[in-house]
Amino acid sequence: MKSIARERPSNYEADGHAAYARRLAGYMNDAGYIRALTIREYGIAPGVHRIQEWIDKRHRDAAAIKRVVQNRHRIDPAANDGDDFKVVRLDLPKPTPKPRIRRKPVAFVPPAKVRPPVRLSRRVIDAVAEWFGLKPQDILGKSRAHHKVSARFVAIRILREMRFASGEHRFSFPDIGRVLDGRDHSTIIYAWNTFDDRARKYPEMREAYEDLRHLAEGWQA
Repeated sequence: MKSIARERPSNYEADGHAAYARRLAGYMNDAGYIRALTIREYGIAPGVHRIQEWIDKRHRDAAAIKRVVQNRHRIDPAANDGDDFKVVRLDLPKPTPKPRIRRKPVAFVPPAKVRPPVRLSRRVIDAVAEWFGLKPQDILGKSRAHHKVSARFVAIRILREMRFASGEHRFSFPDIGRVLDGRDHSTIIYAWNTFDDRARKYPEMREAYEDLRHLAEGWQA
């Protein structure tokens, strides 16, 4: 038995018997009984003083946890009655909610439409209408008569071919649509793309364009 009780190196807690004894000290309070159980299991055990240190450390840790809990709660002596675990939570004030900022809705203001130069576009429409023997309103109107549609195609072609000195188009497709009584730009694009096909069917379109194309080449706003 004397050899069993001999002092072990300082790192003996890493041995299996030390771990077993320390685990028992986690819930038992008799150091001698813990040592006896460890010797019966492993044939060797830590000293009683070492096991007692583990037991004392467990009690200190439990007391520290209890103090932390008591600091977070207010003990009510009237409701305690000797039981340290009957506690009453602090009546902390509720946090003041942050005021909600109500933003006023911003009214949507659509961008202003840029009106194309009326004097320039009107000059082209008047010239095309005169060539076809029509009134300007016939080109601006909704009639699908072939000679009115042809005049309308010629006006679109001339307006689109007007350019600035930089080479940029003077009238965009939406601009031409607004000139022609608010037509959709897709209608203007269709007229631009199918001008040559229609001119083969109605040769007067090509003649009118050749006679009036100088309006696109020498315009002045």
